[in-house]
Amino acid sequence: MSKVKRQSALAGHRRDGRFGATFEETVGVTLEELELSAIAQINGAPVESTLQDLLRLEESLQVNRAVLGSAYDLIWNGPGKWLAVSESEDSAGFVLDLRNWLEHTGATVTDLSQARTVVRITGANSCDVLCKGCPADIESMRNGDSMATLMGTLSSVVHCREAGGSFDVYVFRSFGQSFWEWLTDASLEFGYSVPG
Repeated sequence: MSKVKRQSALAGHRRDGRFGATFEETVGVTLEELELSAIAQINGAPVESTLQDLLRLEESLQVNRAVLGSAYDLIWNGPGKWLAVSESEDSAGFVLDLRNWLEHTGATVTDLSQARTVVRITGANSCDVLCKGCPADIESMRNGDSMATLMGTLSSVVHCREAGGSFDVYVFRSFGQSFWEWLTDASLEFGYSVPG
């Protein structure tokens, strides 16, 4: 049996180019879908210091924060909940490794690699765009902060990569197109680009 090919929830829906306030010399926002190779949800994780040791992380874990590693990132998304995401790891092997590392803790690891749409929002007006649909204080997020919140009416996880200028937003795959439509509409007044 052949391997099932992954396809983006935005396939055939996302257009590359420049849109919105095109009378400006520069766009205020760049929207880029991230194609992560592996996403896993850890639920019921032990306290941060124990989890750090079990996952062999050098940087200390804190609530509302993300730790960026060489092979994967760990993003807090609720009490005892973490998203482990990678751009290079094989999803099956990645999930198996996490389960092995956490097997005696009672934590569960669920493969979400096919279940999330992830968009990186960058640019001078990225914070302005997200503030249009998020009740949380996006403007006060620092580099590495993360939160589970609403974006428009959609449950999401927001990871601040650069304060005021770069954010990764994770939404359920089934709402990927709806989120993209909201995001592009919210970005029109600033002008936005979608790289090819």
